[in-house]
Amino acid sequence: MADVETETGMIAQWIVFAIMAAAAIAFGVAVHFRPSELKSAYYINIAICTIAATAYYAMAVNYQDLTMNGERQVVYARYIDWVLTTPLLLLDLIVMTKMGGVMISWVIGADIFMIVFGILGAFEDEHKFKWVYFIAGCVMQAVLTYGMYNATWKDDLKKSPEYHSSYVSLLVFLSILWVFYPVVWAFGSGSGVLSVDNEAILMGILDVLAKPLFGMGCLIAHETIFKKM
Repeated sequence: MADVETETGMIAQWIVFAIMAAAAIAFGVAVHFRPSELKSAYYINIAICTIAATAYYAMAVNYQDLTMNGERQVVYARYIDWVLTTPLLLLDLIVMTKMGGVMISWVIGADIFMIVFGILGAFEDEHKFKWVYFIAGCVMQAVLTYGMYNATWKDDLKKSPEYHSSYVSLLVFLSILWVFYPVVWAFGSGSGVLSVDNEAILMGILDVLAKPLFGMGCLIAHETIFKKM
């Protein structure tokens, strides 16, 4: 029997859409009342939540779009969301450092390859090849994580003590969250242990934590540091 998304997954996606849209609107209203020094941080998070809201809207209204990999539905809008929003999430943190262009390029490059390997694995029929893509994606995640943590111990990459403290706290939060994505993928798209509905629900929870909640943390950090300057 084919494993496809039902109304349960669709309802979860509508809920996440509403949260993402509300966050995008809230950030969009708030930016008009913030000083110019803080506006770029708000714009990054407006973009993240707007893209995510659009993706979740597409997932919810097209939940019966049966793009299949064998017997399992592939929710490909999720990967389009990630390939656009995960670099912006990293940028949320990078602006708190003095990272150079080369390091930024390979961190963002590793991130994009991680997502590409994820969607290739989701569409792969042969399990042995599916897990090759999974391992490749995990390697890319390790590479970008190493690059991001580089800025925690190299003094020449530190912007200021205040920014460094916020960067470390937010990076730990985001990197722990991101560990759960491949775990859910492995049990869902990878092995089929989780149904399409359950995978959609868990990915939605992670996205809410990693986007509006994380974005709020970044903005609070910027606001706090700005007041001290």
